[in-house]
Amino acid sequence: MVANSSKILILGSNVKITNLPVKEVSLLQEGSLPAYGYNPGDNIDLLAGPVSVEKGRLEQCLTWLNSYLAESGLTPQVDCLTYGPEKQVYQIFKRQKIGGEDDHDGWFMVNQLLPSEERMKNSPAFVINEHECSIVGNNTGMVLIDDSGVPPQVCDDMMGLNPDMWCIAMGISVAHWQQWAQRLGKRFTLFCRLSDLETTRMEMDSAVTWESIVAMCLRALKTSEVGLWDPTTKRFLCHIVVEMFPHAILYVGPGGTFFRYRKGMLPKKSSFKKRGSVPCYDTMVTAMLTINIFRFNCLDFCR
Repeated sequence: MVANSSKILILGSNVKITNLPVKEVSLLQEGSLPAYGYNPGDNIDLLAGPVSVEKGRLEQCLTWLNSYLAESGLTPQVDCLTYGPEKQVYQIFKRQKIGGEDDHDGWFMVNQLLPSEERMKNSPAFVINEHECSIVGNNTGMVLIDDSGVPPQVCDDMMGLNPDMWCIAMGISVAHWQQWAQRLGKRFTLFCRLSDLETTRMEMDSAVTWESIVAMCLRALKTSEVGLWDPTTKRFLCHIVVEMFPHAILYVGPGGTFFRYRKGMLPKKSSFKKRGSVPCYDTMVTAMLTINIFRFNCLDFCR
């Protein structure tokens, strides 16, 4: 087990997420509302609770990690840093039924407003200030959460300050992680969502079996543009975990390929998302992988 003196860094994009819980009500049922320009029989969206603000997926991951650490009894030092200019993201949540009539309802993200800028072509600058040197160095590992599309190419610098570090990374694409995978090898784990793969929505929707979904994922991950597959050894350079919310998960890595799905469930179509999505699942799994390293000093996917 990793000693309680372990020190890790969570490095993430500078993102500010504003979460707005809303509910749809009828003007006739609610009575007098300050809704100008509406007819009496119209429905209108109202705030269903307080608006919350969080520092992107970095804060989400830290929240999950702190909850797992509280249960484990481990007390590592966890530091956080952000990079790049601040981006504003707005998420609208509605309470909806999860399944049948007897199921409980839950909050689902039904809309997301992203910054107007296009996806970055170059990695954002990551400058270490003098007072941040103690945070960046002497870490046993790091969690890198990139929301820019091009993660910072600072692997060499980080390895110079943290020679034996491991890294768990999560982005919005599986591309541009070649340097991290080549330098860290088996000490690098890339977590991604099915939507992060460079394939089309139409292709995924045409897959009616898990076998076809897995085949398309492997094809996307092995492309030279992604750069995580070594054509000489016929092996992946690092560990890759693909989350297929809500019923399946895929692992590929240097030691093998594993796939698991919920019994009796078939792949969901993109139209399934009309109910909404659950954006916290990716940060939850990333925190689970991190706590496993604390407990076992490694991520033994092929045990």
